[in-house]
Formats: sequence, C-alpha cells, structure tokens
Amino acid sequence: GETKATGFVWPEPGYMVTALHAVAGCENGIVMSESARLGTTIEAIVAVDREPDLALVKLADDFVLPALKLGEGMPDVDDPHFVWGYPVAAEQMMRDSVRFSTGLSGALTTLGRAYSSEDLLKLYRAQDYPSRDTQILRVASLLQHGQSGAPILDADGNVIAIADCGLLGGWRGLN
Repeated sequence: GETKATGFVWPEPGYMVTALHAVAGCENGIVMSESARLGTTIEAIVAVDREPDLALVKLADDFVLPALKLGEGMPDVDDPHFVWGYPVAAEQMMRDSVRFSTGLSGALTTLGRAYSSEDLLKLYRAQDYPSRDTQILRVASLLQHGQSGAPILDADGNVIAIADCGLLGGWRGLN
C-alpha cells in the first residue's frame, strides 16, 4: 500500500525522524523534499522506538538540509506552537497552530489517564503498543493523517514534540 506522512531532518543531515507506523514494513520508501525540490529513497531504518511510535531513517541523499534544533525541558503549553506537515497527504507543506489540553496536573499525562478504559480496549485490539503508562502531551487541535511524524515547534522553531496520528488511524482524537 501507500502511506504518506511527514518527517524532519534530525539529528544530522541525511537522517530523518518520522512516525514508525509510516515506515514499518516499507521496502521501497521514497522521500520528497518540497524545499529542496528533490526526492530520494530510504537507505535504511536505523532505529525504532515502538513506545513513542518513532523511527530514525537514513536517506540516500541528505538534500543539504539542516537538522532541526530540539527544545529543552517541558514546553510551556500556553505559548504558541505549530506543526509543519502534510495534513491529509496535501501536496504542499502546511503550518497549523497547535493547542495542548491541560488538566488539574498540567499538560503531561499518560494514555491510561487521558482515555477511558473502553477507548483503550479498542486501541489495544489493533496493536500492542504504546503502553498505558506512555507519557503524552495531548493535542487539542486537530491533527490529520499525513501529519504523523511532523515536528511540533515552539515560536523559536525548536522541536518540542512530534505529531502522531497513528493510534487507530487518529481515532477519537488520540494525537
């Protein structure tokens, strides 16, 4: 089949971070860079982390694009944030505002605390990860297919989170 997702250059040129569900089982992956106006292939999936649904991918060409910088510490979820990606597999990258949900104990929560047992049972019928103890920043804004793997950035352009719409295909707002 065909999967479209977003990724970004990190930790150095020639490597891309994206959602694991976007490249899992991928044999002939093609990566396009809108800004470089070039395409290349996936040389190898270098590392995966199932818990946060992430993959580090080595590209055949580095596009001469710089790596994004990572933010430090817990982001201030009241500050402006945005996601750069390809919602619903759009042909052009789009920037969308991101709002985070907060609760009595702040913005950081776990899947087990954020969602009802009934909702989680539906999730785990389809896959065995992430665990109920996985820490998340729950996104209140709408994230869409195609934005999986996209960087969520602060106002200074630092990556503070990575979008994931892969839980049951973005089911019930599990972003």
